[in-house]
Amino acid sequence: MDIKRLALVLLLGSFQVKAQMSVKQFSWSPSVIDVGESTTFYWNVEGAKYCQAYPHSSGNTSPRATSGRSGPHRYTSAGAHTTHWFCEDYQGNRVDLRATRVVREPLPPRPSYSPVASPAASYQPVNQSLTISWGAVSGATSYRLYQDGTYIYGGSGRSTVVKLSNYGHRYYSVEACNQGGCASRSQAIPVFFYTTPGAVSNLTGS
Repeated sequence: MDIKRLALVLLLGSFQVKAQMSVKQFSWSPSVIDVGESTTFYWNVEGAKYCQAYPHSSGNTSPRATSGRSGPHRYTSAGAHTTHWFCEDYQGNRVDLRATRVVREPLPPRPSYSPVASPAASYQPVNQSLTISWGAVSGATSYRLYQDGTYIYGGSGRSTVVKLSNYGHRYYSVEACNQGGCASRSQAIPVFFYTTPGAVSNLTGS
């Protein structure tokens, strides 16, 4: 072997030793889906000899090709899962890889009703309790009530009591929520809070 060829072999050997793995892709696409939808897992790790899943991440821990895809996979229950692999190069170096997919509950429908004020009146004296209530929405686990666009109540209940000390119009709307988030708000109901006159103090008879 002449000197030039020997130098080339040494140069290539040095490059192979120093070459590092390059992670071109390791992800779920899309990474966030609703229950009943599908997602696909993609991976591409250049310079690796093989890739392999950790036992806590997958039941299939056999060595895999350094690039490929899995799916589409359809999920019927909500939750998050992290795909955890490692890839190893020809020198025994490893790179740790993680990709998370999130499956959300589908949003409940928008409430098709407006909240109801009780007593059922669009006028209410200040400093008196007023109950705002609403009906159940299929798929909802909680509700959020807004007064003039400001959040004032949240929970699984379907009513709350308000008492205002200032007069004027107030508008109430509600939205239904679950683990997937909240639907758009219902139509708002207006309530006018008014001040009552003071007690008569100079009543006389004649």
